[in-house]
Amino acid sequence: YYYPRVPALGEKIWRVRGVGESGSTAKSVDSDFSYTADAEAIFRWNSRKIADEPASAKPGDILVFRVAASREFRFHLMLWVGKVGVEPDPWIAYHTGPGPDGELRMVTLPELIRHPEPMWSPSARNPSFLGVFRLHIFS
Repeated sequence: YYYPRVPALGEKIWRVRGVGESGSTAKSVDSDFSYTADAEAIFRWNSRKIADEPASAKPGDILVFRVAASREFRFHLMLWVGKVGVEPDPWIAYHTGPGPDGELRMVTLPELIRHPEPMWSPSARNPSFLGVFRLHIFS
């Protein structure tokens, strides 16, 4: 099947509430699924953890970070793109945030590991890094 013709869900492919939360049931598609989802909903209810380190990541996987300094944006996701062209290192895509200064960036894994802010290092030693997750739609 191809989006938007997803069986039972239609165009609302993102679970935004877990089963049993606030009156949610396993069959409440109208209230539990949406066209969009925030970072927390994507990693909590639409993916599963596959690794603590990025060595197991495949294209389409997400790197999940907890952002302790932000009340509004508690989690941040980065998309594992993988190897591109002849570049030996895998690439990662992320958005820098809302507002007019927000932009999409692409970095290699070594560049991200050397990021000036240690909270963005995708390593099990980093308490802000929650791991590598795979979306259910790719499983």
